[in-house]
Amino acid sequence: MFEFKGLDDVNWHSLHHAYGSAEDVPGLLRELADATDKNSLDEISEKFFNNIQHQGGIYSATAATVPFLIQLLGKKDFLDRSWILGSLIGMLESCDGHVNYKTQISMLKDEFATVANIEREILKYLACLRDSDNTTRGYAVYLLMCINPKQPHIRLKLWQASKIETNLLIRAAMINSVGKLASRGYTHSAQRVGNQYRIRFQIMMRSAEEPIIRLAAVLAWIDSYHWLSGDLHITPPDVIPRILGESLIDGAIDVPVPRGMVGLFFSESQIVERLQRLKINEMIAALQIENMTGKAAHLIIREILDKAFGRIRANYSKTASDWYTQWRRYEAALFEAEDDQHFYAFQERTGALRHYYVANRSLNRFETLAIEAIVNCDPFWQIPTNLFSFFYGLPDSRDELRALLAKQD
Repeated sequence: MFEFKGLDDVNWHSLHHAYGSAEDVPGLLRELADATDKNSLDEISEKFFNNIQHQGGIYSATAATVPFLIQLLGKKDFLDRSWILGSLIGMLESCDGHVNYKTQISMLKDEFATVANIEREILKYLACLRDSDNTTRGYAVYLLMCINPKQPHIRLKLWQASKIETNLLIRAAMINSVGKLASRGYTHSAQRVGNQYRIRFQIMMRSAEEPIIRLAAVLAWIDSYHWLSGDLHITPPDVIPRILGESLIDGAIDVPVPRGMVGLFFSESQIVERLQRLKINEMIAALQIENMTGKAAHLIIREILDKAFGRIRANYSKTASDWYTQWRRYEAALFEAEDDQHFYAFQERTGALRHYYVANRSLNRFETLAIEAIVNCDPFWQIPTNLFSFFYGLPDSRDELRALLAKQD
C-alpha cells in the first residue's frame, strides 16, 4: 500500500468539493494509489475528479489534493502517470478561466492556492520529460508551458530535452514551448536570450527536414515575442507565411499522435491563430503557395478579410474562423435564416459586430489587396460560399468581385 506523506494531517472535514465535505478525499486518493488495473483506475479517477473539479469548478479541496497527486507521480508502478499531469493541466485551465469572470480577488482564493501548489513542484514535471511513456512526456511539456515558469533553467531543460526526444510530435512541442517561455521577462538579458533562441528557430525553420519541426520553429518564433495575443510588430522571416500555409493543408503534418494528445499541439485553430498575427501581405503570401487546397484557402481568406474589413480591436481573442465555424455550417446551402439572428445577437452582445462594406464607397489599400488575392485564388472558388455577403456586405461571386475592383481604377 502506498503511503502518502501528510495525508492525515489535513483537516479534510473543513474543506469542501462539488458535493460537500471533502472527508472522502483521503479514501479516494488511497484507492487511486492502490488501483491494480486500468478499469478500476478509470472508475475511481472519474469519481475523484468529479468531486474536486466538477464541470471546471475549483474548490478548497482542489488545492489541498494537488500535493498528494504530485506524490503519486513518484510512484513508479502507478498505472497512468499521464492522468495525473492531465488533471493538473485541467485545474490550471479552470483557474485561468475563473480569473476572467470572477470580479473580486477574494473570490479567487481557492484558484490562487491551486495554482501555487501546482507551480511549487516544477522539478517533478521536468523529471517526467525522461519518462518512457510518450503521453506522460507530452503532458509534462504542456504543463510546463501552462505554468509559465520564470526560471530560465526550465526553458534550457526543454531545449536540451528536444535534442534527444525521439517522438516527433513531442520534440516539436518542446521547441514550441521554448518559444513561449523565451518571451517571458522584459530585462535586457531576457531579451538578449530571446533573440538567441529566435536565431535558432530561424535556422530550424529553414533547415529541418520534418514539416512538423519547421512548423514548431515558426510557432516558437512568433510566440517568442511579448505581444502574444496581438499583431506582430516586426517583419517575420520570409519562410513563415509559406510554412503556415502549407501546414493548413490536410495531411501536411502527418505524424503519429500519442494516446490522449489529439488536438493538444499544432491543431488547425492554433496555426490559424498565429497566421492571424501576420500583416495582410504576409497572409496573402501564405495563400499563394503551391498545392493550396480549397479548405486551407478558406481558412486563410477568412483571416485576410477579417483583418481588412472587420477587425474591431487588434487584441480580439477570437479568430475569424472561430466565429465562422461557430455560427454557420460549412456548406452555404445548409445555412438557415435563424442562425443569422443568433449570430447578430451574439455579436451585438459582445461588442464585436462586423464592419460592413457599403456599396459604392471606395476600397482602401488593404481591402483592395485582400479582394485581389481572393479573386486570383483558384482553389478558394472550388467551394461555394456566401462568406462575403454574410459577414462583410460584399458580393459573393468572383465576377462581381472583379467588377468591384474594376470600379476602383
